[in-house]
Amino acid sequence: MCGIAGFVGQGNEEILKKMTGSLERRGPDSEGFFIKDGIYFGHRRLSIIDLATGHQPIFNEDKTISIIFNGEIYNFKDLRKQLEKRGHKFYTQSDTEVIVHLYEDKGEDFLKELNGMVALALWDDKKEKLILARDRLGEKPLYYSFLGGKLIFASELKAILVHPQIKRELDFYSLAKYLNYEYIPFPQTIFKNIYKLGPGEYLIYQKGILEKKKYWDIGFNSKLKNRDSIYGSEGEEENEVLFANQNSKLLEEEAMKGLEEHLERSVKMRLVSDVPLGIWLSGGIDSTAIAYYAQKNSPTPIKTFSIGFTDLSFDESKYARQAAEFLKTDHYEKVLTPRDCLDLIPQIFEFLDEPLADASIVPTYLLSKFTREKVKVALGGDGGDELFMGYPTFQAHQLAKIYQKLPYFLRKNLITPIVNHLPVSFNDFSFDFRLKNLFLLLSTGRKLETKFGWVHFGQKILKIYFRQKFIKK
Repeated sequence: MCGIAGFVGQGNEEILKKMTGSLERRGPDSEGFFIKDGIYFGHRRLSIIDLATGHQPIFNEDKTISIIFNGEIYNFKDLRKQLEKRGHKFYTQSDTEVIVHLYEDKGEDFLKELNGMVALALWDDKKEKLILARDRLGEKPLYYSFLGGKLIFASELKAILVHPQIKRELDFYSLAKYLNYEYIPFPQTIFKNIYKLGPGEYLIYQKGILEKKKYWDIGFNSKLKNRDSIYGSEGEEENEVLFANQNSKLLEEEAMKGLEEHLERSVKMRLVSDVPLGIWLSGGIDSTAIAYYAQKNSPTPIKTFSIGFTDLSFDESKYARQAAEFLKTDHYEKVLTPRDCLDLIPQIFEFLDEPLADASIVPTYLLSKFTREKVKVALGGDGGDELFMGYPTFQAHQLAKIYQKLPYFLRKNLITPIVNHLPVSFNDFSFDFRLKNLFLLLSTGRKLETKFGWVHFGQKILKIYFRQKFIKK
């Protein structure tokens, strides 16, 4: 990952360097700056593609367009070929340079051509226009603040907080959302007047006016057209991608075949790297599928990494080993104790700029450190459960629908007593623990949109501790 930071308006180079310096962990390889007529760009680089000449900021031929970029464009080689045919001259081999030339041709529509993970700031000197943009699903973070006609932005909250114009004021509405959802949804952050740019969104800043636009959103139509250029297969005719629903005649076998083709193509594109690359392998369906397609498209054994735990109720390392043995990957494993995790909590707090109630951040951090000893880039299976409904929460929704259709006397006198008398297990998040909490929530008549009634807990905490003097209607 890289880090970007900058602002428009009052400030100086010292402020920019402090903001950029706070992101050194994101980009330890180099730093770069662009300062012109009140425009301040700072970049910290983690070198992945074009190690020699890909330093940022990147410019077009006459340096009227400049960009700082965090992410990776997977179809940049095909886009470059198209741009070179149209007369554009490149001075690097990086994926970043493709963006400035694409903007010259397409204007704001350049974002629709990019297949990748993106957080960028682009300055058009002729139009005196700044564009901040984030990728379709929000893989790369981008924060901003707009006060008094001045725009400040960065990859992390901590960099924005460095700017002397920003005050550290707690946003109590955001705190309420955190207590509800265990994270803070966009566009809010834990601080007043600082916001997250949403997935598929971009900002236009021009002549002191800020405008937010959306260039992409998830659609669930029965028939969608998808250009192959997005996937990097230049020259092929436009395909129609059909999604099975109640109005579609698509057979399950065809849907599965299409899904497999897309998964393999996506993984293959992400293997492009000028530095060593690996796979996070838990042994679950998501990460194993990625490891399978990665190994299938690699001439040498792919490096895979997993974390094990001495607490067997948390440990899934045996499944990762089985997958690695089957796929014949070059597998690495590290076993952790509870003490290993506890010792790291203070370190992790330094990296989190706002509250996040996800205990998986601890093993993820440890896995990242462990993986970095061997490779610089790793692919993981995050997001698979959201896409394919693999979380127990989705199963709970289905169970709740059935349960709530049953007669009340049956629920009260038969099912609830059986659940309450299930043998107690001392394993973490055991079956009896989850089932008992589910039925406890259902017995209150509350909806399942929140996890075990946290929304009600959050509201109660706010009323008790913050009262009306802190929260204005």
